[in-house]
Amino acid sequence: PAITLSDGPNGVRKQAGAADHLGLNPSVPATCFPTSSATACSWDEKLAIARSCGIQETINYHKEDVVQRAQELTEGGPEIVIETSGSNAALDMAVRALKPTGRIVAVSWYSGPSVAVAMNTVIVKDAELVGSLASPNSFGPVLRYMAEGKLKVKPLITHVKPLSELADVVQMIREKKEMRIKVLLKP
Repeated sequence: PAITLSDGPNGVRKQAGAADHLGLNPSVPATCFPTSSATACSWDEKLAIARSCGIQETINYHKEDVVQRAQELTEGGPEIVIETSGSNAALDMAVRALKPTGRIVAVSWYSGPSVAVAMNTVIVKDAELVGSLASPNSFGPVLRYMAEGKLKVKPLITHVKPLSELADVVQMIREKKEMRIKVLLKP
């Protein structure tokens, strides 16, 4: 595959075929690297950890309208949303925030046998909704990036508990009273 280098904002588009200097002819989606990123959650502490890991923009959904803020940050909506919470409300926000022709990747497990999705909105936006449990082929590269220090994972481990406290950990997760991202259980 060919690579085209250019300067420009994230989400820049490349003209296909008959290019013109005015940008009037059709274009194809392109990605600038590094891409910009944003995340939303309900804990300021989690958002601080996200920023320390390189996330540029953070949204506390108890304090801001996620859809409005995402559209402001991305000039009309994000082109890609990766929804990992398993929350029906979060999936709905992703659909509403998404830029036309965008893609939502749901990498989670939702409660119940079905999930209500605003399909007419997906269709009108000519968007793509993809479900994934994450590819087993991704584990090798992820582990390599972790070993090379390209992925900061230590900040994501917010608790280290002995395995004997598993019942307390499960209760903490269910009650959602304490901020946590990942809990490491030691034998």
